[in-house]
Amino acid sequence: MILTTYLNKITFALIIIVLFSTNYLESQDIQVTTLVPEILAGGGITKDAVGNIYVSNFGPATSVDSNTVVYKIDRTDLSISVFCDGFIGASGSCFDSQGNFYQANNNGGRISKIHPDGTKEYDWATGLDLPVGVIADTEDNIFACNCRGNTISKITADGTVTTFAESDLFKCPNGLTIDPDDNLYACNFSDGKVLKITPDGVVSVLAELSVLSGGPNPVGNGHLTYANDYLYITLIGLGQVQRICVLDQETEPIAGVAPGFSNIDGAASVATFSRPNGIIMSITGDTLFINCSQNSWIDGPEYQPNLIRMVTGINSLPTDGCAIDPPVSTRDQLPGLTHFEIFPNPILDHTILLEYNLEGVDSLEVLLYDSNGQLLQKHNSMNLGQFKMSVPNLSAGIYFVKLATKDGSISKKIIMK
Repeated sequence: MILTTYLNKITFALIIIVLFSTNYLESQDIQVTTLVPEILAGGGITKDAVGNIYVSNFGPATSVDSNTVVYKIDRTDLSISVFCDGFIGASGSCFDSQGNFYQANNNGGRISKIHPDGTKEYDWATGLDLPVGVIADTEDNIFACNCRGNTISKITADGTVTTFAESDLFKCPNGLTIDPDDNLYACNFSDGKVLKITPDGVVSVLAELSVLSGGPNPVGNGHLTYANDYLYITLIGLGQVQRICVLDQETEPIAGVAPGFSNIDGAASVATFSRPNGIIMSITGDTLFINCSQNSWIDGPEYQPNLIRMVTGINSLPTDGCAIDPPVSTRDQLPGLTHFEIFPNPILDHTILLEYNLEGVDSLEVLLYDSNGQLLQKHNSMNLGQFKMSVPNLSAGIYFVKLATKDGSISKKIIMK
């Protein structure tokens, strides 16, 4: 996905956005450093369970390349080695909980699987339509963005491919990530939309970011990664890194002065990114790894060569309530629970609807807490699968709804604007 003509203008609206972003970035303790100054790897980035980084080689541009590779960057000494080759345009990648590695072959229309023992299944899943971002859920199902098909596919353990989500909101879905409750998040390359896809396949707009204009088509987002209630996203067009709180949809730039037609290291207020694409959070949650192109949109369509950048100081960013811990863990604490959703979230009219599947229980308690853990409401439910709660006196902020039985409890965050 490349602009085929050079850019020769930036709109007045974009200039206003850049000025606002720079003022925000000046207050943050974020540093951008080049980790690997030259590498042929412009595709997605992922990590394994111990923190080694894997960078995929998309190829020089959008042309078919029959032998692109994935590089491994060792977390201990930053040494670089070839992890695996033989891919047809390697784009997004991920690991599942068993240590299997999955690589989207953008131009090959397939997902390859590399087992922990090194066994290679290049055609593990086929028939995809320009696959880019891939991610595994808690059951080790694999999901893949189909950029050309404007859908998301689900792939089960035997390699069976089905359409999981389709929507007019998809405009070349590029990056893909997931939260602990198996909500997917995709970002579009051909516009600025960031989309949420529920475990039931329902697609909605989470946010819309700025795009690069001035060429024949707008250029939007690269890839994204989830960490601690935030999405971190590369704006491949503008050359910037932004984050979105998934609870209140607040969006803010964290690094890179846009438009970025170069790669300048330094503080967030002066650093620039040229076509940042892949992105992954470190296992410590305080560092982002991003690959960029040494060439810019002004230089032409060539992605290669590339460099790996490191963004440190993430924990210095204010959370403003987004990452507040709930009174109990948000996952796997309530035996028999297979589904739990709250609508709408954020709250719109001081009423919320809880939907849940809870087996083997005759009744349960529904509790509402504020962000300090203070109990605000307590109700008994006969476990009919739904519970409607009136919340007329809530002020703006973060709250938690908890389902509780004698065997355990589980909480979800909600927000009142």
